Amino acid sequence: MDTGIYQSILILAECGSFSHAARKLFISQPALTKKVAKLENELGCQLINRGFGRITLTRQGEIFLRYARQYVAIEKELKAEIANSLERDETRINVATTHRGGDYAGRMSKAFTDKYPNISLNFEDFDLLHCENALLQGAVDLAVYTSPVLSPDIEYMPLAEDTLLLITNRDNPCLQGKDIRDNAIDNPLIIDPAELRDAGVRFILSTENHSLYYAENAFLKKYNIVPRHPQRIDYVDTRYTVASSGGGVVLVPTTTVHLDRHPDNVCMTVRGGLHRYIVIARNRELVLSDSAQRYWDYMIGRSIRQDA
Repeated sequence: MDTGIYQSILILAECGSFSHAARKLFISQPALTKKVAKLENELGCQLINRGFGRITLTRQGEIFLRYARQYVAIEKELKAEIANSLERDETRINVATTHRGGDYAGRMSKAFTDKYPNISLNFEDFDLLHCENALLQGAVDLAVYTSPVLSPDIEYMPLAEDTLLLITNRDNPCLQGKDIRDNAIDNPLIIDPAELRDAGVRFILSTENHSLYYAENAFLKKYNIVPRHPQRIDYVDTRYTVASSGGGVVLVPTTTVHLDRHPDNVCMTVRGGLHRYIVIARNRELVLSDSAQRYWDYMIGRSIRQDA
């Protein structure tokens, strides 16, 4: 028996007509008539006195109505108790993050857990490739990392623009004759990319498991720069330190730059700036849990409010 029929009989008895009850139930009158007729056929008796004017219930209809009220009340109580139980139970969301994605997600976590104290956020630190593999294998619910998104089986939404800077030591020959007074993270030197094609400019580059590897490739390709004898280093902070010590030029997010600890560094960019995006990502093929969906919606909502 279709459990929705209990509510339909209650509404029908209250309204006194099929047309009025159908409108209240947001179904067509023929559909409601068919549902009632099916119920009567299952029970082997007539529940409704059909005629002109307001409909009435038969004796069997009155009996059914009494139990229908009880059933609807029990169903309402059941759903409320389950909902309360879900709110009390702590649930965990597993989120894969890269170094930069984790920095962003971490700053957003307190407001989320204040709003949803029963949801626990479990951040797992990976590089780009491992973030995507964890999503595709269902090992995590969501991931927060920096573009690009490589797999077509991953759905994503941008959360924030992540500004990148070229960093080098002030003794680098590419800075010869440049005015680097008042140089700062928010006041970088705008350099002509053609000057970075010089054979004397050495690049400190990422390994291919990180998203900065793809940002570097895009930058080098766009400006037709072919690095000579580049040094590849896995960890971004190590690359930054090597460049800070005079080892070459490195592309890093602004959050990596610490001019207080490295006063001889010079921040550079190109006209129009350099950036990538921090994204939240999910497996297209998997349905999110209610808690993971809340986190997905929350992070996107925060991003929209910040852009407004």
